[in-house]
Amino acid sequence: MRYRYSGKTLTGDTVSGIATAADLADLQERLTNRQIVIGDAQVTLSRFDQWIIVTFKGEELTRMSRQLAILLRAHVSIIESLRLTLEQIRDGKLRQVLTNLIEQVESGKTLAKALGAFPYIFDSVYVSFVDAGESSGDLAFSFERIAEYRERFEAAAKKIRSALAYPLIVTLTAVLVVSVLIIFVVPVFSSMYETFGAELPTLTRHVLGISSFLRDHWMFSGITLGCVLALGLAGVTVPKVKFGIHKMLFQLPFFGELTRKIVTARFARTLGSLLSAGVNILQAVRIATRATGNHYVIQSLASLDERLASGQSLTDSLRSVGIFPGALLRLTSSGESTAQLGEMLLRAADYYESESNNAIATLTTLAEPLIIIVLGAAIAFLLLAMYMPLFDLVSAM
Repeated sequence: MRYRYSGKTLTGDTVSGIATAADLADLQERLTNRQIVIGDAQVTLSRFDQWIIVTFKGEELTRMSRQLAILLRAHVSIIESLRLTLEQIRDGKLRQVLTNLIEQVESGKTLAKALGAFPYIFDSVYVSFVDAGESSGDLAFSFERIAEYRERFEAAAKKIRSALAYPLIVTLTAVLVVSVLIIFVVPVFSSMYETFGAELPTLTRHVLGISSFLRDHWMFSGITLGCVLALGLAGVTVPKVKFGIHKMLFQLPFFGELTRKIVTARFARTLGSLLSAGVNILQAVRIATRATGNHYVIQSLASLDERLASGQSLTDSLRSVGIFPGALLRLTSSGESTAQLGEMLLRAADYYESESNNAIATLTTLAEPLIIIVLGAAIAFLLLAMYMPLFDLVSAM
């Protein structure tokens, strides 16, 4: 494993660096031989490695959280629970992370602080759950909440991916079919019409020109397309561009309402789960705001914790922002008046997740025939352009 370490030499100089060792004990031995006393050491994973774990091993992280909850509820110690969970992990990178967590907890660190060394794997929501559990002495409850929270989010993400999969496949197929027609089929007609020597209709000439350009400059076309895609991907990482896109999503017909429901469900789910786990409301609001993933919402809610700190209720603070629907505000008001804010927010999350799923299903149902119609129209347009000279020849006979 690769460790990022800091320490001091025998002369008192501070040193830091990266070294490879089998485990923490092996690292200590190696550095001792170099006359370095370790002050701190963490397993280091690149951002890419952490992204791979989160993206492709998310379900395994959820299972790990659920298993820790079960073991801790059975009064197994945290270190022993981590060791037992490690035995069930097959992914090498995730094993490195869990091994490091065990070493850090054994060295006296809190689990929340150890998790903080891997921010791309264990986000602020995860760390806050664990920190609240360690503070309250009921870490099992916190891991139960973590597992439930992650399971809900993964289920919602799966539904969105599955709903968008078919339209995306059909769209890609449409682009492929049209490209094949233009590049390979249209030239056959071009060769045939050259033998006629007749003047071609304007539409046909344009289509033949496009086909000829793509065939003669395919490398230029490919590079141009690659550059456009690269610039597009780079553009969406710029904060101002992200803000503009996310704000536009709120203003589009139908998509605006769908975006509002998805954002509301994420905010309510995160905030309700954190409050139920014992996280203070100011910290929970900040984390829930970031969990929406929408830069327009994040900026709009930037002053929310200040309003709460000044004594304003959560309901009034949310109402002043103007982002969330009235149903959430009513449930929030009810939760504040009955001291059941966390539970009411979770109910709101259930409702808006259901509404989002229904809206996505409706969108998919409408999109499928629309894409097929567009594909059919594109193919019909090409065929019309290619057969128009034949129609003219036939009518002239």
